[in-house]
Amino acid sequence: MASVIEHVWDINPYLNEKSAPGEILKALFGYNGNPSLTEVLAYLAYLGAAVAGIRWQNRTLALPVTEVPLAEIGPGERAVVRRLQAGRAVENRLASLGLTPGAPVEMVQNYGRGPLIVRVRGTRVALGRGEAAKILVERGGNGRKS
Repeated sequence: MASVIEHVWDINPYLNEKSAPGEILKALFGYNGNPSLTEVLAYLAYLGAAVAGIRWQNRTLALPVTEVPLAEIGPGERAVVRRLQAGRAVENRLASLGLTPGAPVEMVQNYGRGPLIVRVRGTRVALGRGEAAKILVERGGNGRKS
């Protein structure tokens, strides 16, 4: 047990605990310029936890975007309506056309400008580009409501 408590090495010549970085490390982590094995293991564990936390945060932030505006879907592509980003009047109009969350759609015509035509619930529907931009869809979705 004494070997765990004894000081392992002296790193004061490289990172003095009286220097500015040493003082910051001492305030944050209890840094010691002449650490014991226990302190070294604690520093390594803290460093490992910090790296794992950063990687986990980056993983959650880098989730793929699954919702895109209907206006970005190409001809022949299938998608599922996920949500509508519109006012009540536009939402009511889209719902009356069958464009509700969970509805599968297929892009029939989209030239990149002007109106586009989609097939929804067996009916071809012409939409203005502004309306189509307010309909968020999931490409190649499975048609179930999320």
